[in-house]
Amino acid sequence: MAEMHELTAIEQLGALRAREFTPAELAAHYLDRIARLDAGLGAFVEVTADAAHARAAKLQERAPNGALWGLPFADKDLVARAGVPTRFGSRLHRDFVPDATADQAAVLDEAGGISSVRRTPRSSA
Repeated sequence: MAEMHELTAIEQLGALRAREFTPAELAAHYLDRIARLDAGLGAFVEVTADAAHARAAKLQERAPNGALWGLPFADKDLVARAGVPTRFGSRLHRDFVPDATADQAAVLDEAGGISSVRRTPRSSA
């Protein structure tokens, strides 16, 4: 079998539903890659590993449902997520921590996705 990160999202979803691996294993795989590789890449401004592990564990307690059940993804730093620093790609907002989650993020959560990181917008300074 290929490495988890080499599979397409559709293949990952199929493997999750077939119980070839769990949401926790897939999330841990990506979080490990981020921990090992991001220092040289600088692609992520915030990693919410604890929240991702908790979300994956919660999803595993129920049968697969939702279009994105168990699939990890990266929020862009332009989308507010309650309790997570959101900079909107600007130093002007470096201390902003929203109280509410934006609709875009909530829809992904409702579909069963696992948010684990804040991706740096290409235009951030």
